[in-house]
Amino acid sequence: MTTRGNVGGVFTITMTAALWALSGGLAGAQTCGGDLQPPCPTPSVVTCTSPEGLPEAPACTSGELENECACAAGAGVYLPGQNVAKVFKFGNNNSIQVKFDQVLTELEVTVALIPTEPADFQPRVKTVADGGRCLFTAANRPYPPTPEIECNVTVDVDGDGLVDKCAVYRVSFAPVGYKQGPQVVGYTIGWLDPDVKKNKHDYMLLRDPDGLHPSEQPDDGTDCFSQDITAKLLRNYDVGTIVDPGLGGRTCCPSEYVVARQRVRPAR
Repeated sequence: MTTRGNVGGVFTITMTAALWALSGGLAGAQTCGGDLQPPCPTPSVVTCTSPEGLPEAPACTSGELENECACAAGAGVYLPGQNVAKVFKFGNNNSIQVKFDQVLTELEVTVALIPTEPADFQPRVKTVADGGRCLFTAANRPYPPTPEIECNVTVDVDGDGLVDKCAVYRVSFAPVGYKQGPQVVGYTIGWLDPDVKKNKHDYMLLRDPDGLHPSEQPDDGTDCFSQDITAKLLRNYDVGTIVDPGLGGRTCCPSEYVVARQRVRPAR
């Protein structure tokens, strides 16, 4: 597929979680997959409705909202365990993996994939002074102010072969039933098209904290992506039988997540 422009819509899936196994491991309390550690369990893949439809017939009509995609009932139920992993796929081009270091009791997680226009993404990473909605300043912005960053365009809603929207994932679950701590939940967003461009360090996994969980600070009341939780980009991240790029990070709690990248690396 080829990158183009964008639009909006919402894809929702319900799941219960403990998941995420990055070969090589990421920073944090990872107890498998790293050096001198046992391999992580192979994550199962849940196939959800693909967002790729036709211009005259959107693919996803099974959810509560227009153009909302859902996974099969019961697909997201996780039982207690350590490093339990599942990957939730929306077609062949978009997926998210969510991993809890330890699930203590059955835990239900709800995830929504929201196709977002790049123009709608920009106010969520800019200060109020620059025309955005973020309350941070240029001095404490969590990612480089220049060059401008953009969201990673990976979603083709109308099925015309052109990816033209960014995937924002909204993850929700109750603050009970899993081991608490600052970096006990891992997220990996995978995509197939477009390829990783230029320097892999240009890519960032951004988070809009919701402040609803006891492990994090109160929310600032905006929908700003005010945290950069990037840990590692994998150029060969396995999603079932497909090898995608994958960008992972760790944090305490659920919220909204998106992959972004710098447009041009600053001159040295």
